[in-house]
Amino acid sequence: MKEIPVSQLIANELTDSLYREDETFDRLVKSVEIHGILEPLLVQPKAASNQFEVISGNRRLRASLVLGLTELPCIVRKPVEVDANLIMAHQEQRIKTLSETLMESVALYELHG
Repeated sequence: MKEIPVSQLIANELTDSLYREDETFDRLVKSVEIHGILEPLLVQPKAASNQFEVISGNRRLRASLVLGLTELPCIVRKPVEVDANLIMAHQEQRIKTLSETLMESVALYELHG
C-alpha cells in the first residue's frame, strides 16, 4: 500500500458514467470524516505522467476532496485496460439503484450483444 497525494489521482470516467452520486454519498463523507479511508483505493499509473487512474474508489476520492484530505491510501497495480466488466466486478458489493443496474445492463449488452 502507498500513500498518494490526492492531486495525483484521477477519477475513472467509465465508473462515473455507470454510477451516479446518490443519497448515500453524504453518509460516506461523514464516515470518512469520522473513520478515515477504511479501504484503500485501487489505482494504476497513467502513462507518461505522475498521475494515477482510480480503478476502484471514485466515491472515496470524491468524499476525500469534499473533506480536503491531501493523501489517500492506495494499492497500485500494473496497468490494465479499464472496461465495463472490470468496473462492474469492483461494484458487486454495492446496493445499486435501478438506473445503475440499467446502465450496467446496457454496457453488458454492448460488450456481449
